[in-house]
Amino acid sequence: MLESVGLVFAVAAFASGTNSQITFTTEATASPTKQVVPLDPNNPVIGTITINEDTPLLAAADPKAEVVQDLKAGDRAFQIEHDENGFFPVKLASDEKVVGYVDKDKATIICPVQCG
Repeated sequence: MLESVGLVFAVAAFASGTNSQITFTTEATASPTKQVVPLDPNNPVIGTITINEDTPLLAAADPKAEVVQDLKAGDRAFQIEHDENGFFPVKLASDEKVVGYVDKDKATIICPVQCG
């Protein structure tokens, strides 16, 4: 059996004084956006990963993000935050000041702490 649901919105406005005109516009209003917080290379290491195939280290957890550096198969990185949208937030083992995001499908966690 199909049921229909009706939804009614009502707008009531009360004005006092001489300027009682209410104006509605079609202009877009600002909506809150997710603030991007840069990765901190000083975050504690929560895992070590090995890169499985050549892949970019990205500036954000987005496949269209700016490339920070190209990584080669066999490179190691330290996971410094929990995965986000299919990406590992990492700092490089070869230069721990370099941070970014690696596609989880192109890397493997090899130990749950900082190792080798």
